[in-house]
Amino acid sequence: MSGGTAALPAEAKLTWAPAERRWMRFAFWAATCCGLLAVVLIGAASVAAWVLVDCLLWLAVVVLVLGATRDGIRLPWPLILWPAVGFGALVFWQWAAHRSAYPAATLTGLLQLAGCGAMLYLALFAFRRPKNVRRLGTVLWWFAGALGAEALIQFFTSRMEIYGFRNADYATPVGPYIYHNHFAGCMDLLLPVAITVAFQVRHRARDVLWLAWVRRGILPALALAAVIVSQSRGGLFALLVEGAVGAVLFWRTFARSPRRRRAVAIAAAALIGFTFLAGWGPLLKRLGHLDRHDVSAIDRVRLAEGCLAIWRAHPWFGTGFETFPVVYPRYELFDSGQRFLEAHNEYAQVLAETGVAGALCVLAFALLLAAYGVKSLRESASRRVLYLRRALVIACAGFLFHSFGDFQFHSPANALLFFLLAGAIAAGAGHAGMGTERTVDGELA
Repeated sequence: MSGGTAALPAEAKLTWAPAERRWMRFAFWAATCCGLLAVVLIGAASVAAWVLVDCLLWLAVVVLVLGATRDGIRLPWPLILWPAVGFGALVFWQWAAHRSAYPAATLTGLLQLAGCGAMLYLALFAFRRPKNVRRLGTVLWWFAGALGAEALIQFFTSRMEIYGFRNADYATPVGPYIYHNHFAGCMDLLLPVAITVAFQVRHRARDVLWLAWVRRGILPALALAAVIVSQSRGGLFALLVEGAVGAVLFWRTFARSPRRRRAVAIAAAALIGFTFLAGWGPLLKRLGHLDRHDVSAIDRVRLAEGCLAIWRAHPWFGTGFETFPVVYPRYELFDSGQRFLEAHNEYAQVLAETGVAGALCVLAFALLLAAYGVKSLRESASRRVLYLRRALVIACAGFLFHSFGDFQFHSPANALLFFLLAGAIAAGAGHAGMGTERTVDGELA
């Protein structure tokens, strides 16, 4: 991969019929706009917000399927959709067969899963075209900077008011999110892409190159500073994991080029240095609490142990999706005086709520996503697309790691963003079905 991996011949020469390009463009904008809209609508935490976004996604899938079928375009059905559909079918069965301890909550969860499924399918269709990967990178670069700037302005002006008018002093608001760890989870998904785009500059002159890096690096610098002021320890640890994964994926790219290594080291130092303007004090203080048996960390471990107790009582199909709040009190291992609505560990909670059947679907999805990620890194139409796909893999890895210590998938906006990026990874691996490939006047994809 050093110096630019050779492009996959099939993808480099891939061309699309006008109708296919049109529907890929439609799927891209529908998925991307819905994902960003969910974030802007206060993380889609309210029922009105996530229902609106999900309805838009369902409508977009219906329009895509009908339009593509009319134009004779073969719709993709990659292997990764099977565990996703399997998990949705399991949740539907829990609700329809009255195997849920709280059917209404399970139905709500099923509707949100359907929205995530629609997002995944739109992404699988849209990102078969490499140009849409580049578009996504540019959009997320801008959005990360804007979101970071908004969070910083809120932090230094009206810390407890979202957008300056919605009071959220009952929680820990940062940016449009009510919960600071959900904001950090969103940045886990955006920052790797934003940083990658910031340093994809084509200028040759050294002075112009450095000036372009500084200008383009402002946006991810704002986003990174916002993570620091959010005081999310999980978000910081996830970024460190992303840095480690990035070092592995880009190792061969920079191993043979001292100039590139120096440039990356200087850029990283500049980004981190910028965050000191926002202040590391509160976050460092929270990190220091970990040495004194931090209550929050201990409670998370005990909650996971409670989930295991629930799973042992309901090993095969669990108690029902989204039933943790009503089931957990019977298996509570400690009394902190608080009522826990989530387990703060997505994997332990899904095991308790859906049992072995659901856990196997989640594991299969994660393994297929990892396999697609590895394959997509070898199949790129250009170095720019290759680097962006690496960034997508890094972002998803960090988000999945963060979910070990928090309920990231229970933020509707973050879940939708994750499946947007996951679909882009899977589509780039060449498994999403290549549709009706045609040569159209020699125009490249």
